[in-house]
Amino acid sequence: LKIFNMQKKIFLTVSFLFFTFIYSQSYERTWGTMIPLYDQPEKPFSPVRKILSIPYVAEVHPQTGNLYITSENFDEIIEYNLKNAESKLIYKVPGSEKGTFINHLKFDSKNNLIIAGRTIITGLSSPNAFSKEIETDFISGYSFVSKVNSNGTEEWFTYFYDIPLNTIALTVDKDDDIYVLNKRAKTDSLSPSAFQQKGDTSSNISYQDVISKLD
Repeated sequence: LKIFNMQKKIFLTVSFLFFTFIYSQSYERTWGTMIPLYDQPEKPFSPVRKILSIPYVAEVHPQTGNLYITSENFDEIIEYNLKNAESKLIYKVPGSEKGTFINHLKFDSKNNLIIAGRTIITGLSSPNAFSKEIETDFISGYSFVSKVNSNGTEEWFTYFYDIPLNTIALTVDKDDDIYVLNKRAKTDSLSPSAFQQKGDTSSNISYQDVISKLD
């Protein structure tokens, strides 16, 4: 009986290792790339320069495999071509020289770029935008969402409710509906509402998290 149990354990162990080897998924690194460093004067008119730390936002094109990254100017998107290792400017937020930051990139099913970020520039909204301008703290800027087609042409641009920083605040579903994490006053009533219509009014947090869907 002991021999039988031992043989059974050996059989099960070998079977487990065999199927693990057959069905396990392994990865190999096919390429890597250094992201360019940028420097700037430490202070105006100073010859001393420092490395500019950039919160890069990257997204991979689902068909071409090309890499899309925000530039050192924060308001531009650069395409890195996978085949020839060349890069080119795809999109720049119009009318913005300083004070615009692209924080989120996503592709929809038609390979349009959905972009979200903040800007201190007014008057960028497209006709029939969801909002011409949202009243927020001007120091941190106005949150925005926009759509850019595969040719780099802006389809629409809208200001939006306050999108919190340092979050993964944007996603797109199979029907190209856009979901955005944002902040709303706890006294606001959301209509229509899919899950919860009102915030926690007893909380000392005045602005609470909301998920909004744009179709």
